[in-house]
Amino acid sequence: DPYLYTSLKECYVAKGDSAAALQTLQEGLKVFPQDVVVLTELINYYLVKGEGEKALSYLQKAKEQDPGNKSYYFAEGTLYDKMGKVDDAVNAYKKALSIDSTYFDAYFNLGVLYFNNAVKLTEVANNEPDNKKYAEKKKVADDEFLKVAPYMEKAYKMAELIDFEGKT
Repeated sequence: DPYLYTSLKECYVAKGDSAAALQTLQEGLKVFPQDVVVLTELINYYLVKGEGEKALSYLQKAKEQDPGNKSYYFAEGTLYDKMGKVDDAVNAYKKALSIDSTYFDAYFNLGVLYFNNAVKLTEVANNEPDNKKYAEKKKVADDEFLKVAPYMEKAYKMAELIDFEGKT
């Protein structure tokens, strides 16, 4: 049973033995290569460890097995965002939204991503000594800021529909 491997992993984590925890998950994936439980645990392991590239490789396998799982695309977007791969992050978040158009986290993260990118572009523009080039770069930053509003507005409207107990 795949849950035996994930339970054993938890035992090793509780003991502080992350190497044995990882080895257990890898063995579990060899025995149950199509099981999403072990695969998801491996993804989470690498996410917690901050090993984005390894997490991405397992996310790819997970998406192949369950292409309709919005969480995989969301996690991918988060990883790409952390890596500074803005276009890849945007594509992953938008894919999550194509699966579930009511996915608050993806709307919110897209808004944050565009905002943070716009701030960086503004800093680049502000460091430009040439007025003509400054104006061009400032326009690019302003256009990026305009991308924020639709996603944050959607997230805000969705948040209004949810009370504090998580009920709609």
